Amino acid sequence: MKRGFYRKFAVDCIRKNKRMYIPYILTCILMVTLFYIIQALSTNSNLDMVYGSEAIRYMLKIGTGLMIIFSTIFLFYTNSFLTKQRKHEFGIYNVLGLEKRHIARIILNETFIVAVISLVCGILAGILLYKLAYVGLLRLMDAEIPLGFEISKASILYTIILFAVIYLILFLNAFRQIRFSNTIALLRGSSVGEKEPRSKWLLAILGIVSIVIGYGISVSITNPLAAFGLFFLAVLFVVAGTYLLFIAGSIIWLKALRKNKKYYYKASHFINVSNMIYRMKQNAASLASICILSTMVIIAISTTLSLYAGTDNVMKTRYPREVNVNAYLRTANYSDRYFDRAHTLLNDIAAEEGVSVSNEIYVTALGIGAQQEGDTFLTDESGISVNVNNICSLIFTSADDYGRLSGEQPVLDKNEILVYSNTGSPYPYDSLSLMGEEFTVADTLDDFPEQEAFSANVGLDVYYVVVDSTDTLLHLYDLQTNVYGDNASSIDYYCGFNVSDMSKSETIVKQFQNRYEDTQTAFEQQAGSGLEDGSELLSVNAETRSGNRDSFLSLYGSMFFIGIFLSIIFLIATVLIIYYKQISEGLQDAKRYEIMQNVGLSKENIRKYIRSQVLMVFFLPLVVAGIHSAFAFPIVSRLLSVLAMGDVKYFIYCLIGTFAGFALLYIVIYLVTARSYYKIVSK
Repeated sequence: MKRGFYRKFAVDCIRKNKRMYIPYILTCILMVTLFYIIQALSTNSNLDMVYGSEAIRYMLKIGTGLMIIFSTIFLFYTNSFLTKQRKHEFGIYNVLGLEKRHIARIILNETFIVAVISLVCGILAGILLYKLAYVGLLRLMDAEIPLGFEISKASILYTIILFAVIYLILFLNAFRQIRFSNTIALLRGSSVGEKEPRSKWLLAILGIVSIVIGYGISVSITNPLAAFGLFFLAVLFVVAGTYLLFIAGSIIWLKALRKNKKYYYKASHFINVSNMIYRMKQNAASLASICILSTMVIIAISTTLSLYAGTDNVMKTRYPREVNVNAYLRTANYSDRYFDRAHTLLNDIAAEEGVSVSNEIYVTALGIGAQQEGDTFLTDESGISVNVNNICSLIFTSADDYGRLSGEQPVLDKNEILVYSNTGSPYPYDSLSLMGEEFTVADTLDDFPEQEAFSANVGLDVYYVVVDSTDTLLHLYDLQTNVYGDNASSIDYYCGFNVSDMSKSETIVKQFQNRYEDTQTAFEQQAGSGLEDGSELLSVNAETRSGNRDSFLSLYGSMFFIGIFLSIIFLIATVLIIYYKQISEGLQDAKRYEIMQNVGLSKENIRKYIRSQVLMVFFLPLVVAGIHSAFAFPIVSRLLSVLAMGDVKYFIYCLIGTFAGFALLYIVIYLVTARSYYKIVSK
């Protein structure tokens, strides 16, 4: 062979198969571009100047890892498809005298050409678009946009190494398919699997059962802790069930249509059902992949968008007032004096700064984690690990604090309590047993004021319990200390208020932190032996809502950014699978429609039958993806509650909006690919 023969041959092969290679090369370029951008962002030194840079880098590194995984899987899938479509071509080369090692060299040169084009164009595009992506990320986080332009040499090198390895894997996989196929198998190529598949009822039933199990997990889970552990299990069941149901169930469905004589013996139905039933084995797998990828796009965008859009709502939940102070005590001694001193100091500093205080609240509470069994709440650590679904939180406060918050002072005897449940239904029992103490439920409450002041909304079942006095509260603290030891909850004092001038809220907080530490030392010296070397006070934490907004925007903004990136990948995969599916089916159907044209079928009828056939299966993945997304809502909303996303309406709006937008895009894809299919079969 002359020098350069294989390279020229490879170029001719790519040119001849441009209908399949151009989308593949464009996809490779886009993958390289996206990877370079996210890798360069994760190593950008300027991010250190952005508030919450550690969280941003962490999210970007997660995104980089996911990009590597999905890029490899997706390119492997598309390259395998290309190789399968060209097996007939390779078989002809083999018949004409080219040995498999010669074919391997052609494939190697093709892979090398695609790699060079995609790396050069992808990295150049990544460098050009990097600044735009960086500005977009900073805008999502409401951060300052620096001047200048940065090219990450390390990211360029990392991108080249990664995709060089990926292309090597792609070549080895393509060579494996050729190496272990005989000439006859190569000549048959993509026609393999054209015989009518059998109805596989067992697989169809397994698919239905698997999906029902996945849906059941999502719907039945109410505890976010359990949701974390079972989310991926539910996903695996739904994914497996989707593939089984599309592969086996679609064949059963088509054969049922064929048995329906009124439906089947119509020209358009006869042609479409006959065509699909013979190649549904490979067609169904593609449809299932489209369905899964569509679901991933919808969920990825809707969840991250809802978090970002609901940032202000999250801030109000996490920080009930503009200025928020929490003091945590290890023991009950001197608790009132600690808390009174903090409250007085805050008001003094606000007065010194010349700002007026409004909407002030202050409350003392004790939170205890337990496992509920009826009216008994277990605090034994070995018992709690048995069933995370029953884990709940008990928030205790005194009657005086409740009266100050609600404006209605309750009168309770010793061991009498008021109970409010955030589960949506009243506490159903007449008593409550905890750590050997038996409490009588005097009344159940329809609402509880200022719930956010007691605990951040983490999605757990929470019982707000009003006890008769502070003494009972401190007694419960001592009891739970004996149970949990060093892991015991602290007594939590919360003080919060809004200020007339929000620009001074950070100053108030900083002054409080400094002056509280100074007065704490003096107080402990006065307390003398009552304190154990100052260890009674665990910590004092003062924060502002506006000051922490940047931190949450950094986290949720970077998550939304990663969600957009991953959705682009899933969307590209969806579009390419649809495109290749239509092209491969068009090539297979061309001869059939040519025969039909020869016996009198008009082009108008061909277009009509094509539209009917494509509509029959094309929108099935979209419908199923919508159903999957709807059933994913319960478990995903539980996961979002852990991130303080207590108001699910944002997720509902984003889920509906994302599905509607994706459906419109899906229709556009349908119109474009259906036209390509028609052009092939009508020639």
